[in-house]
Amino acid sequence: MNEKIMEKARAAKSADEILALAKENDIELTPEEARETFELLSKTGEISDEELDNVSGGGCKTNVDGKKYVIVTSGLGCFTGAYECNCERYADSRGRIYNVTLLYEKDHSSLRKTWARWGAEGDCGLCRWLKFKGGLGYCSKSAE
Repeated sequence: MNEKIMEKARAAKSADEILALAKENDIELTPEEARETFELLSKTGEISDEELDNVSGGGCKTNVDGKKYVIVTSGLGCFTGAYECNCERYADSRGRIYNVTLLYEKDHSSLRKTWARWGAEGDCGLCRWLKFKGGLGYCSKSAE
């Protein structure tokens, strides 16, 4: 995601400001996801046991509907072994991406397109199993 957008998101005083910022930048975000994102960005103090596990080698995972999933990042090659391309990209003669067509899931399409623009074949940003919760990307094939 654009660093300037992230700076503005970190400076937001409420979930409504996060939601407005997302709309302003053509990023699909539900009010619930905006609330989760705001809570994540404004978190201070002690970390939870799960967060401690993640930073101490327990893996980077997130809970979604009672299941744990591997957190993924745009620009990283698939490390879950589940990669399946989710889009077609079109480039101009200089190789600059000018269009991304999603093939499967359309949820969070703006986030998906942002990730897809920076990714290469085999990267999480181009995978059909990429899902988002609160702006956090995770591999939906990695459920525990």
